[in-house]
Amino acid sequence: MSMLDSVQVQPMPVVMRNRCVNCSLLIPRNHPQHSLQQASTTMITILRSCITPTELSSESVLCTECIAILQDAANTFIDGVNPLPLPAFGHRSICFSCGLSILRASRTHAVRSDRPERNIILRKVPLHLVSRLERVCNACWLAAYREVRRQNQQVWFLSWGRYNDITAPASYLDNYFDEYDE
Repeated sequence: MSMLDSVQVQPMPVVMRNRCVNCSLLIPRNHPQHSLQQASTTMITILRSCITPTELSSESVLCTECIAILQDAANTFIDGVNPLPLPAFGHRSICFSCGLSILRASRTHAVRSDRPERNIILRKVPLHLVSRLERVCNACWLAAYREVRRQNQQVWFLSWGRYNDITAPASYLDNYFDEYDE
């Protein structure tokens, strides 16, 4: 009986399937992924301490690099004290929103706390990685930018177009949304 069997298991969100629960890497289909069923109790304890408040489930998987780091940490775990610095991540240049590597990406975007796009991006980021969110890939940034723009258009049309039975000139909308362009 593994440690996960005694825990109340919740289904994993579709966003996190096939993503390493530790570093958030989207694991390609042709790469091995490691189930937590294979992990020892010590490894699961260490992993839980690293990814709190993110919950583990029976569907949680780890990439090869993170399972190796966890095995090393479990092997050096002595009397509840781990001499290795944790949390440790197998992959560091990851777009936390989609799970793809941004190491060699030609274009990435900084996710500043004063931008409305950050709130859209945070919906897809595991809770334990929110504090490390610095950059996302261009595709995730553009999706968040379009969502913010769509929300702003809805607010504008609800406050003006619908109630006053007028349509906004296209030039006004272009100027209204230019403040979000980088």
